[in-house]
Amino acid sequence: MKRSVSFAVTFLGFASAAISVGCGGNGSSITSSQITVSVSGGSTSVLAAQAAPFTATVNGDTSGKGVTWSVSCSATQCGSVSPASGVATTYTAPGTPPASDLTVTVKATSVADTSKSGSAT
Repeated sequence: MKRSVSFAVTFLGFASAAISVGCGGNGSSITSSQITVSVSGGSTSVLAAQAAPFTATVNGDTSGKGVTWSVSCSATQCGSVSPASGVATTYTAPGTPPASDLTVTVKATSVADTSKSGSAT
């Protein structure tokens, strides 16, 4: 009986060493592929020269680098965001109204992994 207990303890010791060696690495268990970005806030309609707040939620960014903000649309002037980085921003519509309704996309892109982003229109 004593021999089997000794073997079990030895086996567990080797198993622990194997697990410890196999885990190694840089101490970060979250990879950039696990980063997600979502955008909330704003309004469904913003008049010329008016503003709307937006907030980004970034999950999985262990470095806490946050996001950069951008706007896009089919017109020459889409408006602007300020500040251009951080988890919260304010979108301001162009001062001159377009000839027709304009759909603007406000996008937050992860600084830690620029392939990850979220947006609102």
